[in-house]
Amino acid sequence: MLKTLNFISALMIIISLLYTIVVYQYLPSEVPTHYNLHGKPDAWGSKPIIFLIPGISAYAWLLIYIVYKYYDKIAKLGLNFKNEIPSEEAIRFDKKLLVVLNFESALSFSLSHMKDVYNILGGNIDFGVYELVIFLSVILITLVYGILKGRKYK
Repeated sequence: MLKTLNFISALMIIISLLYTIVVYQYLPSEVPTHYNLHGKPDAWGSKPIIFLIPGISAYAWLLIYIVYKYYDKIAKLGLNFKNEIPSEEAIRFDKKLLVVLNFESALSFSLSHMKDVYNILGGNIDFGVYELVIFLSVILITLVYGILKGRKYK
């Protein structure tokens, strides 16, 4: 399951990047770079800036993936407040949590970016402030679950 989630999250970022490349020629010379809480553009930049979000998403995904891949070794260094080495159960749980958070953030950023590009091209998908609320809620629920469930592991 973890390999599948890693694959799907990487695939979403690649699809987002490919979509941007395919429609790039149809974008105006200035594109929105920031939106207010109501989903309306309030800052503008030159067309190449449109690759910033997929680039940041790919970079963040790669960093979290590297931590996930080497988490066993990192955890066994005992770099925590008590200088203790976590149990194998705790390490497995932490790795699952990393993959799920990586999936949620990659999915959210990719879908949001593709929605923004679609809207720049004349589409009309508008979630307004709810997009941010949904994204933060999903991440927060996952983190709270991870903290509460992770407390049972030593």
